[in-house]
Amino acid sequence: MTTACEIVGLEDAEFVREVPNSLRNAADAKISFPALNYAYEAGFRLTLVSDGAGSLSLRVTNSGGLIHEIAPVKGSASVFLQKADLSLGFAMCDLSNKYREGIYGRDDDDWMPEEPSAYFAFESKYQAASKRIMTTPTVLELSKAGCEIEFKSAAGAKGEAFSATSFVDALETFQARCAA
Repeated sequence: MTTACEIVGLEDAEFVREVPNSLRNAADAKISFPALNYAYEAGFRLTLVSDGAGSLSLRVTNSGGLIHEIAPVKGSASVFLQKADLSLGFAMCDLSNKYREGIYGRDDDDWMPEEPSAYFAFESKYQAASKRIMTTPTVLELSKAGCEIEFKSAAGAKGEAFSATSFVDALETFQARCAA
């Protein structure tokens, strides 16, 4: 499925260009997850863990240690990621003005994010990844230094390494691997 974009007002030069879902998803995810995107770009390690029964947790570390951790929460991946991004952004702003400026473009020492960014419908945009992460015990390690997906089952764990240039690229790769 693609989304059509139309330029209005150029009567003699109107055209319709099909935009692939992957490109639209990437743009949406960059807007919806500013803190997760920033953490990935800054070289932090993001560890998303699923118990396979609908609970997700997140741990964010850098070379200095733990930055932020979210205990397992049962519910949709979309809501979890939206809340995780907000709480990670808050924690990073609390740690350093550098992060506040880098993530939100704010230099006011007292400003803190109070509302989540735009909702990102993870379940509909990344159907295979969403199904896999919500029904199979999974550990998703994301870092510019290297990423890994580990699926756990009664037969043992199966790991698969990959590289990604951005947080969104990692989500796209995870979706592609789950859909295969």
